[in-house]
Amino acid sequence: MKKPKFQIDKFFKALQKPYQSIPGAIRDSGHKKFIELNENGEKIFEDNGYSNIEENFQNLDKSFKCSPILEIRDGNDWYYCNYQYFHLSTTKSEYSFVIGNRNFNADFDSFVLSRHQNIKKEDIKKLSIKVLENLDNLNKNERYCEQIFLNKSYIWGNEKEYKKMKVDNIIPTSLKEFFLPFLENKKDFFKDDDDVKDIKKITSTIYMLNEKDMKKIDSIKYFSIVKGAIWGRIDRKKNLVNRR
Repeated sequence: MKKPKFQIDKFFKALQKPYQSIPGAIRDSGHKKFIELNENGEKIFEDNGYSNIEENFQNLDKSFKCSPILEIRDGNDWYYCNYQYFHLSTTKSEYSFVIGNRNFNADFDSFVLSRHQNIKKEDIKKLSIKVLENLDNLNKNERYCEQIFLNKSYIWGNEKEYKKMKVDNIIPTSLKEFFLPFLENKKDFFKDDDDVKDIKKITSTIYMLNEKDMKKIDSIKYFSIVKGAIWGRIDRKKNLVNRR
């Protein structure tokens, strides 16, 4: 069966509605078939969480580009949490969007964080600021933080810290300070949990990666062999870096 044509203009128009989700915009723009099961029990677009975001959107239209900005992963034997923020754009439209995905166990939600028209390259790098603002506005009891992945293509920290990161491969101190309350909340949450033997073993690590590596996190077994990767625990000053 031939795949129906996906009309990006209609999709983007629907995506600009307040409190709109990705699946909602697909339905509202007349593309319901893209998120319905076909005769083989498959969907063109996975609307309940998908690790390869760009590949998923390119199933709608090959022109879509998804630049990952930040991703948080956390979990144990009884829960799994995944936050993803990315910049969605296409050569077929002057509009682009910062999208957020939140996946907690089987509960998946997507939302539009910001909308842009003819955004300049230098302003794309600053979209990380909006992402951190959104995280800061979350419930102050936020505690999911085991692995925090950041795209090095975006600006992190203040101007001085950003330059130091680019030159000396140092994770901005302000970033560690930003996420430290998440770790403290997590330790506080688990302190009376009998299944947690040692609170000190609860950690949080920031990984700063190139964009191409951000897109293939699932296939990376050891960050020590990823070229240009910087990583470090948020509660320690020391950072590690692969300079190869």
